[in-house]
Amino acid sequence: MSELTELAREGDLVVVRFLERHLSDDGPSSRRVSAVLCAVEDSSSGYRWLSVHETAVDE
Repeated sequence: MSELTELAREGDLVVVRFLERHLSDDGPSSRRVSAVLCAVEDSSSGYRWLSVHETAVDE
């Protein structure tokens, strides 16, 4: 994960965008990810994913 950007924050909600890269036997692949997260106390990360959108990115 790289290029993490916080796009918006309001109360317990935050919208972020980042670049996700994977390496496999088929070669590398990348996705641009946008996510809406909600701050929660009962999660080890402190956030719950409410929505996620992934778009493939050419290598």
